[in-house]
Amino acid sequence: MAQDKQFSIRAATPEDAAALISLIQELAIFEKYPDGPEINEDILANDLRRHACYAFIAFHGEELAGMTLYYLGYSTWQGQYIHLEDLYVRPQFRGNGLGKKLIKAVAKVAYENNYKRLNLNVLEWNQNARNLYSSLNAIDLTKEEGWLVYRFNEKGIETLARDD
Repeated sequence: MAQDKQFSIRAATPEDAAALISLIQELAIFEKYPDGPEINEDILANDLRRHACYAFIAFHGEELAGMTLYYLGYSTWQGQYIHLEDLYVRPQFRGNGLGKKLIKAVAKVAYENNYKRLNLNVLEWNQNARNLYSSLNAIDLTKEEGWLVYRFNEKGIETLARDD
């Protein structure tokens, strides 16, 4: 664990795509998906360029320490909001408040743009992340409101699109 709590966080640019992909791969392994993401550096760089997603990247000195990736969504109840897709802090930098700092960077974007919510998903077994979110007053929507998350994967989308 890094003893020094000095981290720098900045908005990621398309030129950071390779670094972000490396962190996303580490996150995939941590989440027990070792095959990793299906996107590559070029796709992510293009998505950042066209504002399909946004990211913050963190450094400890010159060393890559973590990141968060988010995108805008829309609620018919409250309008635009932020969905925090990924938050990852490398193991050697955990326990120093970097996860909180990265979430705060995204929350600041939401606040400055008057977005009324910041949504995220967390794996049930990831108790450390759940504890972090709870400590920051995030609401467990499964517990409090009964919301469950569903997904149509690529095959499901194709089946629906072709079914007449």
